[in-house]
Amino acid sequence: MDDTDFAAILGREFMTELDRVVEKVTKQDGWEVFSMALGEEPSAERLEHLDEDDYEALAQAAVEYFEEDDAAEADFEEIVRATLDTYEGE
Repeated sequence: MDDTDFAAILGREFMTELDRVVEKVTKQDGWEVFSMALGEEPSAERLEHLDEDDYEALAQAAVEYFEEDDAAEADFEEIVRATLDTYEGE
């Protein structure tokens, strides 16, 4: 599986999870928020090693990016879990 597949999966899971709390979310928004929070482009390897501070940074980046306070660390824990399960399962 290549980087394009990973980006598509991450975007889909991001959009699916945050669509219920953020208005007008797109798949590309996921890449932007993860890149902003992590200071690098996301990868499966990086997502496998996220810690509590990373999840806090992801939630804060989403708040800044969308200018809404509804995204939470738990949302990102679910996005990462679903992304890795799908990516590693394919």
